[in-house]
Amino acid sequence: HDVWDRDAGSTPILTDIDRDGRKIPSVIQLVKTGMVFAFNRETGEPLFPIEERPVPTDTDIQGEQLSPTQPFPVKPPVLVRNTISPDDAWGFTVFDRAACRQKLASFGRAGLYAPPSLDGTLLVASANNWGGAAYDPDRQLLVLPVSQVPIYIRMKRTADVTQEELDQPRMGPIGPPTPMAGTPYAFQFGPVLSPLFSPCTPPPWGELMAIDMSGDTRQAWRFTLG
Repeated sequence: HDVWDRDAGSTPILTDIDRDGRKIPSVIQLVKTGMVFAFNRETGEPLFPIEERPVPTDTDIQGEQLSPTQPFPVKPPVLVRNTISPDDAWGFTVFDRAACRQKLASFGRAGLYAPPSLDGTLLVASANNWGGAAYDPDRQLLVLPVSQVPIYIRMKRTADVTQEELDQPRMGPIGPPTPMAGTPYAFQFGPVLSPLFSPCTPPPWGELMAIDMSGDTRQAWRFTLG
């Protein structure tokens, strides 16, 4: 029941991972939360522990039901930040920072798996999703791009959507509220940008990194990309 567009957007990687002197036929899957899941592709067993952790379910959307837990891999740790607050506001100028702080404070909820709501939910988007990754079997390195850009999701009752809102320009799914068929709601989402069109959280917004998948899942290296 994916209400955050957190599907597995990238292609899984099939490779062999060395573990205690033997090669394990493995599949590695990246997801948009900045998490990496690795499994034995013959047995389905996780190569690293996965925990079901409590997540918020306090939605104000009538009839919505959310899972009280979500899976988190213990290793590798989450690769990007997943919480944002007004104190994180950033901008090229004092004016920019003030505007971003006001924007970030305007949302009622924030954080990984915070429920979509009528007062808006603040998330970090596009963490290691469509770009996928590469794997170096000789050095046991998973090489992947990550991005950290704040986005918001806001629900709205369809009856409250004005014609002025519907007439706003649209860029793909980003733009005015979009009615959801079969429900009394519309949804709206997009990046949280400053008046100068930069993300409202500090750079780097994009990075390239490598994770050692041989056992300790340490970060071998990480640097700004772009």
